Amino acid sequence: MYKKNPAVAPVAVCSKWEDLFDLCIPWKKVFTNIYTTTLDVSIRIIQLKIIYNYLPTKKRLKKWGIQQCDLCRVCEEEEESDLHLFWYCKEVALFWFRVGQWISTYCPSFYSCPLVIMLGDLRDGIEGKDLSNIISMIGKAFIFKATKKHQLNIECLKIFMKFQWTIEKDVNRNKEQCVIFERGLETLSQGEGWY
Repeated sequence: MYKKNPAVAPVAVCSKWEDLFDLCIPWKKVFTNIYTTTLDVSIRIIQLKIIYNYLPTKKRLKKWGIQQCDLCRVCEEEEESDLHLFWYCKEVALFWFRVGQWISTYCPSFYSCPLVIMLGDLRDGIEGKDLSNIISMIGKAFIFKATKKHQLNIECLKIFMKFQWTIEKDVNRNKEQCVIFERGLETLSQGEGWY
C-alpha cells in the first residue's frame, strides 16, 4: 500500500455517491484502491476528481462559465456528466463491452458496472479484483483523454496501457510497490494481440 491512512471524502460527497448507487460504500476501500492500483499521480488525480465532483467534464465547464457547449466529447449527443462520459455514453458503453470481452479471457471475474467503473471493484476475496481496478482506472483516463470516438478501441487502449506501464516502472523506486500493476499486465500479456 502506498498510503497508510487513505483519505475519506466529506459527508456530502459520500452521500452523493451512496444516494446514486443506493448503498453504503466502503470509503476506506475506495481510497485504498486508488493508492494501491497505480503510482501514476495523473491517474490518481482523475479518480479523485471523479469522487470529489471536480473532473472538468463539459457539463461542469459550462456551469463554471468556461465553455459554451456541454455535449459529450465522445458521442456529441448528450450532456457530458461523469456518469455519462464513463458509462452511459453509447460509444463508451460499447467500449466497456469490448474491454469486458477482451479481459474476460484472462480474468473471468472482471466485472463492469457503473459502481465498479466509477469507484473501483470493492468486492472482497475476488481473484482478479486488482486487474478490474487497473482496467477501470486506466480505462477512465483513456476515455477522458480521448478526443474522438474512433480512438475508443482495444488496440489504442493496449498502447495506452503499455505507456502507463512504462510510467509505473519509471516512477517506481521500490519494486514491491508496483506488484499489483505488474501482475495485471503479466496476466494480459499472456494473451494474443498484446504488444
